[in-house]
Amino acid sequence: MTSTSAAFWFPVLYAVAIGALFSAFIKWNRVKQKAADQDAQWDGYFPENTEKIIYNELAEMHSPEDPAGYKLLTTSLMKRALTDVRRILKIREEKPPLQQMVRSGMMGEDLLEKLLRAEAELDAEVQEVMEDAELYKPGWSKTIFQEATQLVQIQMQREQALEAQRLAQEQTLRDAGIPEDETAETPEDDGSPKETDEERRQRIADELLREEEAEKKKAAKAAKGGTPKGSKTKRKSK
Repeated sequence: MTSTSAAFWFPVLYAVAIGALFSAFIKWNRVKQKAADQDAQWDGYFPENTEKIIYNELAEMHSPEDPAGYKLLTTSLMKRALTDVRRILKIREEKPPLQQMVRSGMMGEDLLEKLLRAEAELDAEVQEVMEDAELYKPGWSKTIFQEATQLVQIQMQREQALEAQRLAQEQTLRDAGIPEDETAETPEDDGSPKETDEERRQRIADELLREEEAEKKKAAKAAKGGTPKGSKTKRKSK
C-alpha cells in the first residue's frame, strides 16, 4: 500500500514542481524583458525627461481654468523649460569636441548619432513648450525660454557657490589634520540623509521659482499702487 501510494504521489509532486519552476521562469523572463524594453526605450543621450512626464500628468489632472491648477501647470511648464535649457547648454558644450573626435577617428559615431537625435528631439520639445506657454499666457512663448535661461544661470551660480563652499570646508579640515574618512562621516552624524546633486539642483530651482513669483507679485502690486486715479489703463484679460 505504501509503495503504491508513493508511486502515485511521486509523479504528481514532480509535475507540480516542474510547473512551479516553469511558472517562476515565465515570471522572471517577463520581468527581464520589461527591463530590457525600458532600457532600449531610454537608450538616448539624455535620461528620461521626468519634468515633461510630471507636467503631462498634471495636465491630465488639473484644469488651467482653476487658479490652483493654473499655477501648478505654469510652474511645472517652467521647470520643464529649465530642463530643456540645461540640455541645450550641454549639447552646445559637448557637440563640437565630439564631432572633432569622430572626425579624427578617436571614437565611433554611435555617441554622436545619439547626440544628434537628442538635439532633434529637443528642438521638437522646445516648440511644444512654447506652444503650451502661449496657451497659458499670450506672448509667454516668446519669453519663457529667456526666463528659463536666466534662472538656469542663477541656479548654476548658486550650485558653484555651494560647491566652492564645500571644497573650502574640506580644505579647512585637511589643514586642521582631520582625516578624510572622518570628514566623510560628519554629515551623517545628525541622522539626516545626504542631499544628492539632483536633489540640490531641484531644490535651488524651486527656490528660484518661488523668488520669481514673489518678485512678479511685488512688481504687480507696485504697478497697481502707482496707477493714478482716473487712469483709463485697461487690464489685459487672459
